[in-house]
Amino acid sequence: MAPPSFLATPFRRRSVASVTDVQSILDAVADELKVQLPVEARWSELAANRYKSPPDPAGRFMEVTLSRISVTALGFKVVNQNGLTIIDGRVDISGTASAVIWSGPYHLWVQTIYGATTYEVARASLLDPRPEDLSSHPYYVAANTHRTAAGSLISNADKPWHWHLEDYNGAQNLKRGTLLTLVNTSFSAYLAFETGEEAVCGSRLVRRMDASLNHRSAGYLFQTVVVSRQHSPGVQLPVPIDDGVTGLFEVTGLIAEGVGRLAVRAG
Repeated sequence: MAPPSFLATPFRRRSVASVTDVQSILDAVADELKVQLPVEARWSELAANRYKSPPDPAGRFMEVTLSRISVTALGFKVVNQNGLTIIDGRVDISGTASAVIWSGPYHLWVQTIYGATTYEVARASLLDPRPEDLSSHPYYVAANTHRTAAGSLISNADKPWHWHLEDYNGAQNLKRGTLLTLVNTSFSAYLAFETGEEAVCGSRLVRRMDASLNHRSAGYLFQTVVVSRQHSPGVQLPVPIDDGVTGLFEVTGLIAEGVGRLAVRAG
């Protein structure tokens, strides 16, 4: 056997301590995407802090532009290969903060942490629809940020199920994706098999089609899984990804919603 394709890509995890200026996060992201990732997984820098992901086997890619809006505000803009802006927002810091960067050829997360328990998360990922064909639909880039570029909080952006698959225009519109595992967010129990053993699920997004809440499957987020809501941010969990193979996934600061949280590959 082999790991699922969305868990079979290169990955990196990096922490940045004592952040008082977001420039240190910009510098760390640049080093990760251009130097630290394996050669075949490195991003191209098209202009200062504007990065293009390597194309997948179907030629799909995304561009992510980071910027220093101010000492405490990090801009995060995501565009698909057709030039459509998926999200143009930011994450902030306050005082002396820290950050975590998760990256790979098809995903980039930047999480800031300040005041010990305040998390702001910017994220972008290609979607893996396999076993469907990689070119089966045009909704292959998912992204979100904690705030708009002007600094306003984006409603529900702190929740793991809330992603944008088309351009975000400031409204709660139909152009968004939902994590299939967390479609029903009314549950408070944790995610488990019938045996009682804790379950871990692939992070498959479904695209909202209409006001009646009809959805269509869009694909899996790369190197990301849904874990039980009982786990705290920063906890790293061993997750079986193949026969005899375990990956280490770190719980993000996105709010526990429904039965779970999102965790990104860290080891």
